[in-house]
Amino acid sequence: MEDWDDLKIGSLIMVGDYNATMSREEYWGTERRSDPMIDFLLSLFDFNHLIDIRPYPLSPIWFNRKSGVALIGKRLDKLCIHENLVEILGVLKSWVVQTHISDHMLIVLQWRRVLVCLGTPFKFNRTQLKDKIPLP
Repeated sequence: MEDWDDLKIGSLIMVGDYNATMSREEYWGTERRSDPMIDFLLSLFDFNHLIDIRPYPLSPIWFNRKSGVALIGKRLDKLCIHENLVEILGVLKSWVVQTHISDHMLIVLQWRRVLVCLGTPFKFNRTQLKDKIPLP
């Protein structure tokens, strides 16, 4: 993107390989180091009101295809949405699915709309049915 001002749209979804980890907990391997892009990404997300939908459970999305102590895994791919979309989409859930066609995993997003209950004119307590009511 040449013009970052285009990101000020209230229904923005950004998905992609950012080639950066947001924190040390997104790095798997023998050496966990801070990524120099952290400050830039955090300020970009904060300025544009983007929420990083982290997969549950938190797991690597990219592996270097090595084994043993040489194995490195990172969460390089991100799925970010504008905070206004959370109100529209409702409850969001993300997870990672392993594939064998790429060194990156698939990110799955699921959402469930939250129904707003406007309430009822009165509240009925079922436990009162068990109470013995004296007759007049």
